[in-house]
Amino acid sequence: MLFYVILVALANLSLGYAVGVYLGFGPRAVGELEIQMPFQNAPESADSPAWADKASAASTTGGNAISAADVEAGPDELFSASDKRAEESSRDIVEVNGDSDEEDREKSEAEKSIEDFLSSRDIFHRQLTTVHDRLRASAGNFDKEAVANYVRDLKSLGKEYLKSTNADLDRFAERTEDLDDLVDFCELLQDLIDDYAGFVEHNQVDLASIDAVEESKADGKQLMQLNCRMIDVGYRFCDNLHRTRIELARHEERLDHLGVEALVDELTQISSRGAAEAALEDFWRKDPHRQRDLTVAMIDLDEFKGINAKHGVAVGDRLIRAIARIVSATVGSEDLAARFQGQRFLVLFRDNPPRYATPLVEKIRQIIEEATFVHDGTETQLTASCAVSQCIDNDTAESLFARLNETLQEAKRYGRNRTFLQEDKYPAPVVPPNLEIKSQKIEI
Repeated sequence: MLFYVILVALANLSLGYAVGVYLGFGPRAVGELEIQMPFQNAPESADSPAWADKASAASTTGGNAISAADVEAGPDELFSASDKRAEESSRDIVEVNGDSDEEDREKSEAEKSIEDFLSSRDIFHRQLTTVHDRLRASAGNFDKEAVANYVRDLKSLGKEYLKSTNADLDRFAERTEDLDDLVDFCELLQDLIDDYAGFVEHNQVDLASIDAVEESKADGKQLMQLNCRMIDVGYRFCDNLHRTRIELARHEERLDHLGVEALVDELTQISSRGAAEAALEDFWRKDPHRQRDLTVAMIDLDEFKGINAKHGVAVGDRLIRAIARIVSATVGSEDLAARFQGQRFLVLFRDNPPRYATPLVEKIRQIIEEATFVHDGTETQLTASCAVSQCIDNDTAESLFARLNETLQEAKRYGRNRTFLQEDKYPAPVVPPNLEIKSQKIEI
């Protein structure tokens, strides 16, 4: 009798399990998104049926994910899709930030000063880039007169930048004199400006030390190094200014009212970091109990500093624009692609778990890996390291970005050109799915 009772119980259990699997409550099917745990003693890693269809589409060939048509799309089709996504991104920004009429939006005095600093830096950057192109065009053929002219030009540009920045600082002091609630913020911004101005002044001293009497070729190489260093530090300074503007808007509780110039990345014309952070705040405001899925990915081009040094800043900018279009064209229509900073991109997968996001990120990585970028007959290849993480209940933008950066560094440490997923305590590498991405040449 006992035997029959146990047999009936097992039959009921099996039937219940089968029904549960059929309804979408079964164990996670990792399939081609198999996870490798990189730590020997790392702990082993409740799906919701609400996203089951999207997860399935992302893992196979449907939906916005890995369709055969998308995989086989050439650069023209890919970039055409990107242009459409740019329009959708603009509408997305208006939706998040409400009325886009700049006349109805009053900028704070501190924000006006940040825009002044950005404008002065942008002018300086364009001038340095022009000199950089001239230096590259010389192909190392420097004589005494050429070196002297370059030194004179770069010193003149540095002097003009410092003059412009001092005028910006004077206006900044006048505008923020009575803003007692922003004292700490103003001090931090002042330090940021002073640090970069100090770097420019130090570069002026280095330029003055170049001796163009006998070793013209060596001096030319040193000029190129100084010029590249100025451009590289200028990029980081610009990123810091944009971050400061975001923190100011958050402090003044108007992150959702940033102007369009702060929401669209000037170089790539996709969403900016400010737009991504505004979208995060908007998503969390509409979901205060954090019941909805939100997965975020960070994509970073590997060893990009060497690309700028080898091919020039102008080509580097073209490559960043091309990658932005690939990212924007590949993600779903409800996802937000943004340029985070430098050669780094961010994607918000709203109302979607990692199982939906990770195949799309892998697709982006593999498209970049298989592409050959062509400019004026010169071919360049790139790889990207990627990080994916799902938001948790107590996340802030700062904690989320920090976790993504840690995951990204793990991907770099494991040899780059990998996607790492953080679902538990430890980042784990994703086994690359075979998406059969075809090699293609992309004119930039």
